[in-house]
Amino acid sequence: MNKPKIIYIIEDSKILSGIMALVLKGKFNCKTIVFENGDDAMMCLQSFTPDLIVLDYNFNNKELKYNNGLDFLITLRKKLKIPVIIYSGQGDKVKAVKVIKEGANDYISKGNDDSMSSLLDATKDIFEIQSAKKSIKSFKTKLEKQLLFFILLIVLTTGFLYYIFN
Repeated sequence: MNKPKIIYIIEDSKILSGIMALVLKGKFNCKTIVFENGDDAMMCLQSFTPDLIVLDYNFNNKELKYNNGLDFLITLRKKLKIPVIIYSGQGDKVKAVKVIKEGANDYISKGNDDSMSSLLDATKDIFEIQSAKKSIKSFKTKLEKQLLFFILLIVLTTGFLYYIFN
């Protein structure tokens, strides 16, 4: 049985983060952990790694170490490869391109009418990619074991034949 996926939601709007948590839990039967800022989330990442991070671009508290989602993402990418979806009120295409270049898996503007369905689609895509990678890794391990067995069988057969005919 698969353990439930865990999603960090880093969003300073309590109402929006609550809605996101409910929608994601309902669609993916996952666990969500909500943080109001990147500083708190980064502290938690030191001891626990989620399967996905949904990250706001702007935080309203300028006294934080991570003033925005981009700062958080840059630091995160130096340490971990956790998938990140930027879910932002920033409709700025330049910022969208910048966060993608810095390693975000997707950028969704909150201003769009279908932003929540876009978030669900992006989350589904990321979970499917993770599942496919896991399957490929398992297949690769099985294939390596079978190849090793086959090589061992050839070596033993060759040695046996050499012994018989010499």
